[in-house]
Amino acid sequence: PQVTEQLVPQWDYLEKFTEKNEGFKAKQKQHFDRRHRTRDLPDIPDETDVWIQTESGDIPGRVISAAAEPRSYVVETPLGRVRRNRSHLKVIPTPVIKEEDEEHLDDEVPEGESRPNVIMTRSRTGTEIRPPDRLA
Repeated sequence: PQVTEQLVPQWDYLEKFTEKNEGFKAKQKQHFDRRHRTRDLPDIPDETDVWIQTESGDIPGRVISAAAEPRSYVVETPLGRVRRNRSHLKVIPTPVIKEEDEEHLDDEVPEGESRPNVIMTRSRTGTEIRPPDRLA
């Protein structure tokens, strides 16, 4: 066993070495992030419905709050509350009603005709996902 004070190097150039070493580490992180196209995921607001990725498949959940750890959230699931990292959570897209279609929601629909489906969903990139006409 060693006392912690004995593990600290007593070099004359320790400060210069530490500064240079931090520069190397920052440069290495920059190159790694660029090579692997890393990006920061956006924060998830409280009370948002999410899918939780697990080994046995995705399960639904709802974000209760951000956890004390960075990039982690407390999620309520059918199995109870769990803490999960942001990378394991996928936000469930919410349906969006178009403004122009919203005006026509109150219009009368003649009998025998069905109202067109005006609920739209959006992909992760924000584009509208519309079902084909044959399914509407």
